This record gives sequence, structure tokens and C-alpha cells, in this order.
Amino acid sequence: MKKPTRDLRGFTLIEVVVATTLLFMVTGAVFYFYSNLMDRQGKIKRKYIVLRLAREFMDGFVFNHQQLPRYAPGGKSEREGFRLEWNTAPAEQAREVLYSSGLPPMAQLHRVNCRIINLESGNQVMELNFLVNIIFKPGVHK
Repeated sequence: MKKPTRDLRGFTLIEVVVATTLLFMVTGAVFYFYSNLMDRQGKIKRKYIVLRLAREFMDGFVFNHQQLPRYAPGGKSEREGFRLEWNTAPAEQAREVLYSSGLPPMAQLHRVNCRIINLESGNQVMELNFLVNIIFKPGVHK
């Protein structure tokens, strides 16, 4: 009788364990980097939203006069998971600068303070402080 030849060998148990361990390690690393990428993407998206809200808020005062500080001294607004809280007051210390700049006497310089708060965490994520020059046309804003 002939002895069986060992030419057709399979994998040993140790080879299977090593291959499986390597497979799990590579898969775990891929998922770890992917989840970090998704977290970073979410943080960048939230920062973008905050900056866009801040820009829209300032543009509303500067260009559109949507909230005239003289008639809306403060307020709150909630948009896209954030709350904007603002208040305005005449900038009395800046009157000399205002009148020396050649603006008409109906111009009023106001200091605007706006806080942007994350509704989910309750943390303040940004604070805006700026001066806005509102020119009131006689008879238009009563």
C-alpha cells in the first residue's frame, strides 16, 4: 500500500487565525478613520452654518435694515439648530466720529451685540459685536 501524499495541503489553524486577526484589524482601522471623517464633516458643517447665520444677521442690519435697532432693541430667533439673541443700543461714545464723518444728522450709529447658541448643547458658539450706521429718512420710520 502506498502512503497518502501531502501535496494537497490546506490551511493550518494558526494561518486561519492570523488571517482573520489581520482582516479584523484592517476593517477596524477603516471604520475608525471613516467615523472620524464623518465627525469632522459634521463639525465643519456646523461651523459653516454658524458663519452663514452670522453673515446673514449682519447683512440684515447693514444692507436690508430688516431689524432697525431704533425700533427693535433686541430679539431672539431660532434657525437650523441655533438660537440668535441680539440687542442694540445707540453708540453714544461714537457720536463725535459719526458727525465728523460728514453723515447727515438723521444718521444714528448703533452698537449691535449678537450671541449664537447651539440649541442641542446650550453652548454659545459665537458672539458678534459691531457698529451699524442707520440713516433714518424723515417720515419713513415712525
